[in-house]
Amino acid sequence: MSSDKVATVRMEFARSFLHVKPFLESDPSLANMLMNLLDQMHSDIDRDVVEAVEICDYELLQMRKKPKDTEKLLNAADASRIQQEATLLLREAKVC
Repeated sequence: MSSDKVATVRMEFARSFLHVKPFLESDPSLANMLMNLLDQMHSDIDRDVVEAVEICDYELLQMRKKPKDTEKLLNAADASRIQQEATLLLREAKVC
C-alpha cells in the first residue's frame, strides 16, 4: 500500500499506521519494517502523502511522550488505591 499508484491509498496507509502501531509492539521486526516504509514515504512525489506521513510521525512522537506522563499519574493513583484498600482491610479485620 505504501507504493500504490494512487496517492490517496498511500495517504490512508500513513494514517492507518497510527491505529496499527500499538498492535505491533509484540513483533519488533514487523514494526521496524513498517517504520522503514514510513520513512521511505517521506520522499513521496505527492505533497499530500508527505504531509500525511509527517502528521503520522508527529502523532507517533506524541504517543511516545504520553505514556511516560500517564504512567507517573497511574502509579500515583495505584499507590493511593492500594493504601485505601489496605486501610479498608485493616478496618474489616478489626470489625471481625
